[in-house]
Amino acid sequence: MARAFCPKSAVIALMLYIVLAGLIGITICGMKWNGESIHVNLDIYKQESKKELLNENCKTTKPTLIFTCLGEKAFTSYQLYIWEAMEQARLTNPNIRMTVILNRAAYTTLNADKLRLLRISVAFSDDLYNGNTLFQEFQQKFFEKGAMKPNGNEKFVQYVVERLVALYAYMNQTKLCNVFHMENDNMLYIDLNRLAMRMLECNVSIAIPRAAIDQAVMSFIFVKSSRIMEHFVEWCVNVFRMGPEKAVKFLNTSWINDMTLGARYLQLFATSNEQSKITGVFELPTWINERNESCCLCKMTQNDAIIFDACVLGQYFGGTFSNPNQKHWEMNRLVDPRGLLLDWRPSEHGAHKHPYIIGIKIANIHVHSKKLARFSSIRGSQFNSL
Repeated sequence: MARAFCPKSAVIALMLYIVLAGLIGITICGMKWNGESIHVNLDIYKQESKKELLNENCKTTKPTLIFTCLGEKAFTSYQLYIWEAMEQARLTNPNIRMTVILNRAAYTTLNADKLRLLRISVAFSDDLYNGNTLFQEFQQKFFEKGAMKPNGNEKFVQYVVERLVALYAYMNQTKLCNVFHMENDNMLYIDLNRLAMRMLECNVSIAIPRAAIDQAVMSFIFVKSSRIMEHFVEWCVNVFRMGPEKAVKFLNTSWINDMTLGARYLQLFATSNEQSKITGVFELPTWINERNESCCLCKMTQNDAIIFDACVLGQYFGGTFSNPNQKHWEMNRLVDPRGLLLDWRPSEHGAHKHPYIIGIKIANIHVHSKKLARFSSIRGSQFNSL
């Protein structure tokens, strides 16, 4: 597969790949591996390659929202709530391009007329797999460490990582740019056309929210181009290439999934605002207890502050999957909403409502309890607290 970086950055990227393959030792973020300490420049996106990426020959620069729903029973058993997420997304973004990635077997079981009514196109993961060698290698190298099986879904951990590989394969095939990806239990409240413009103004290549230092939740992400997504996905595949034992040491956790992979990626490429400006890798702002004037993504405009929900707001105001009627918050969280309430305000056109917290607009709520109707913009009894 052809590499997506210019020669200078490719050399640096290759050094990183060698590290991940276990050929040398390295200290990253205070963690010594194989007993050696070797300094490696992790700022792989130099300005030359950044310009090349921004000028990529995109099929369209208009933003696209992509859902993924993998597995044969996704629409019939495990993730029926995706319909509510799709309806909410279409409500708040009536003109945005929307696509769902699923496999052919699942497509035969769903309401295709409803997809057409929502103007959501379909891409088949089977076809993406057959046409992408990185996708194929992921399935060959994948191993499970740290089982999560909600509702008995035996392949849950594989699918939550695989959907990111499928997202890359689709972007690579279609040459789409300015892509948003949202997990199926999220409610969307923000204009993606405006948000995409803000991402470009802030020179964002990829943006991911984090719930804790060691947990980046891919509830809502932005990806500038397939080249950026290829780097992230190949980085993830490299971890699986290492095998379980070395991967556990590298990530410093026995739980290997999309959240721990994303957290380590942010630790490597987005440790500060200054590094993010170089790499193009950003952490989406999830904090509500402080104002950071140097945070470009904290505002849509100068007076229009926004925050994103990794999972903390959804769990505190809407409970968890196992206990949907009780507030949930953990001490390791990067944001503390305890004692606060959601404030539902009319949208700009007054047709529906959007949630705010201490005057800051919430872009999305990750409804871990799967009770998405509680947070719909068109219901008359929106939750402000349990």
